[in-house]
Amino acid sequence: MKAKNEPTMTSVPPPEQPSPNPKPVLPPQILAELRTIFPPAPQDEYASVGCCASTKKDITICYNTFGKPSDPCMLLIMGLNSPAPYWDTRFCMYLAAAGFYVIRYDNRDVGLSTHFDEFPTPNILRLALPSWASVGEAPLPYTLEDMAADAVGLLRALKITKAHVVGCSMGGMIAQLIALQYPEFVASLCLHSTSAGVAWPKPKMLVSLLDGPESPRDVESVLDYRVRFYKAMSGDMTFYEHEFRLGMWWDFVRSSYVAGAGRHLAAIARSSDRSALLRARLNPIESPSAASSPSSSSSSADCGGAALRVPVVVLHGGKDPIIPVENGRHLADCIHGSKLVIFPHMGHYFSKDMFKLLADEMMLNARSVVVTE
Repeated sequence: MKAKNEPTMTSVPPPEQPSPNPKPVLPPQILAELRTIFPPAPQDEYASVGCCASTKKDITICYNTFGKPSDPCMLLIMGLNSPAPYWDTRFCMYLAAAGFYVIRYDNRDVGLSTHFDEFPTPNILRLALPSWASVGEAPLPYTLEDMAADAVGLLRALKITKAHVVGCSMGGMIAQLIALQYPEFVASLCLHSTSAGVAWPKPKMLVSLLDGPESPRDVESVLDYRVRFYKAMSGDMTFYEHEFRLGMWWDFVRSSYVAGAGRHLAAIARSSDRSALLRARLNPIESPSAASSPSSSSSSADCGGAALRVPVVVLHGGKDPIIPVENGRHLADCIHGSKLVIFPHMGHYFSKDMFKLLADEMMLNARSVVVTE
């Protein structure tokens, strides 16, 4: 929700960073077909969200908004190497039409937000080892905690005091950290296709993750790879290949930057398991003695943070090859009172056939709480 009588901050300039040379151009025939399928996307805007605690680098985040600023805010956080438009514009418009002020944004190091090219890309094979066994591993450029601070910095920049926080995949991990570290900003929580700790993909999908386009600068090669990869993540659902390819064309022209993927993966791989913290601080069960004694502290105090009591829904695909469904079950088990919804045929990627089902669960969860300013 927005603070009363406080206007949205005007957009700041985009971050200064190298652009590809030559910059890809959307062919007229592709643009014409795109316009027959996808509604126009909102203008990209930028906000300064503060200085990164790990790198001391100033962070600028690119974001889009849908709906009325006076409506309850729903913050959408996407996953690894996935820019804001991976929250499909049609999906965002559906939420906005139902009465939410929707914000989607590029995480740091992807899309049009601040890049970290001056920091090395970690060796991906090393990340499969425990940190103690990865001798000589370079320090993390940044952490998931830093990325959670970006999200809260964006809310602060936009004068939003509370939001319904929705996170998908890595975005769900960031959403958990927002709830644990910045509980005052969270009205409700939706954790989608994510886990309470590091969840390595099934071996076949790990090979796909380590794969890549034959020619990273050739648009058709990149699109072939993305079609191949996302088709493998679709579970038993229909994969609309032609429509997906058109959308990826626009995404590639908007930003072809992918160098941050390894740094995103490192932040995930070196993050701590959150299971104990979630049990202790998110909708914790008070002991009978704590409930009857005002001077007694709840179990959350043992973990050094205030308890947060909000509606939580965990959404997961039964055919998810990246973060298998048992991770969703475990996550729901860690959060007392959470609702677990498993879509049996959904994978890690969700197409338009899932838009209404997912959005309706998100909105049902958000509407189960009344937020007052």
